[in-house]
Order: sequence, then C-alpha cells, then structure tokens
Amino acid sequence: DELFKGIRLVKLYEFLTHNSEIEFEYNGVPYIIQPNVEKEKHYLVIWTAYDDKENICIVKEENFSKIYITRETIDKVINTKCFDGKSLLEIHNDIEIIDIM
Repeated sequence: DELFKGIRLVKLYEFLTHNSEIEFEYNGVPYIIQPNVEKEKHYLVIWTAYDDKENICIVKEENFSKIYITRETIDKVINTKCFDGKSLLEIHNDIEIIDIM
C-alpha cells in the first residue's frame, strides 16, 4: 500500500480509527488530522497547525460513532480536495508526517 513518508496507508487508517491525531506538513504548511467533538456531535477534521497564528479548518466530516472513527469518515476526509484542488491521497508523496499522538 501507499507510503506517507514514514506511514503506510493501512497504518494511517489504523491510527485514525483509534482516535489518534496525526501532524503533517505539506508545502511548508503544518496540518493536523484529529477527532473533534462539537455540541455532542463527533467529527474528523483537518486543521492548519501553526503555533503562532490562527488556524483554519479545511475539512470537517461528521463521524457517526462515538467510540471510533469509521472508515467511511476517514475515506471522505482523505479524499476531499482541499490542498490546492487535490486530496490528501493525491498529495501523499509530498507530505511529511511530523507526529502521531
């Protein structure tokens, strides 16, 4: 399967399914994929992850399980064209995983 400069696609799904947060960089911009809860609804989101300025949510998909992130939700997030008109899957060769929490 595909490699995310240090993480295989199957591992990406595994980490996200178990509510992990993944920090990565693309074109010099830091991002984070993470579960999020708002008003008792569960989401998987991608945010910019700057330390020194306001961050922007670029993808937000509702997740209908309160226990784990579903594969359907992960698929929607990583296939959303939010990186200069490309999806995370399309740019995976150009990203670098920074941290998995």
